[in-house]
Parts: sequence; C-alpha cells; structure tokens
Amino acid sequence: MFYRNDTSVKPYPLQLPGCTLDCPLEDFVRMTKPFISDDRDKECQLPSQWRERQVIISLALSGCLLLAIIAILLCVICRHKESSSNRGYRHVINQEAGEES
Repeated sequence: MFYRNDTSVKPYPLQLPGCTLDCPLEDFVRMTKPFISDDRDKECQLPSQWRERQVIISLALSGCLLLAIIAILLCVICRHKESSSNRGYRHVINQEAGEES
C-alpha cells in the first residue's frame, strides 16, 4: 500500500497495523471495513435527489413569479405615467381652444 498526500511528491509505502507491507486486498478490506460507511448519504445527512429537485423547482417557480410581478408593475407604472401626462397636455389645449372662441 502506498500513500500520497501531495501530488508534487511521489507516494511512499505505508504499512497498516496488523498487516505486512504487501497487505493482501482481502486483509485490507477486512481491516478497514469498520471505518467505511455502509450508508454514506445517511451518515453525512446528504439530501435525497427528490429533496434537491424540490428546491430547484421551488426556486424556478419563485423566480418566474417574481418576474411576472415586476412585469405587471412596470406595465402599471408606464400606463399611469402615460395617462397622467396625456391628461395634462389635453387639458391645456382644451383651455386655449375655449379662450379663443
């Protein structure tokens, strides 16, 4: 068995306690089994794939809803500005026309 902790250094031989330097694979598996997780996702508390999909779907829907609200607000603001500026302009023209008559 060889150990490498740094890619710039060559691996060096490592002897496991209770095994020879040329440790057979069966012995290595038997000796390391107590330290290897049977259910890594459970022990690391990793979210399931369904949970990840729920988060992605929720974020996508929230983003679409936010964009729709912004678009509606922009339309309302533009129409309000347009109608209020036109009203004022028409009012002035109507007054001038009424004074001339």
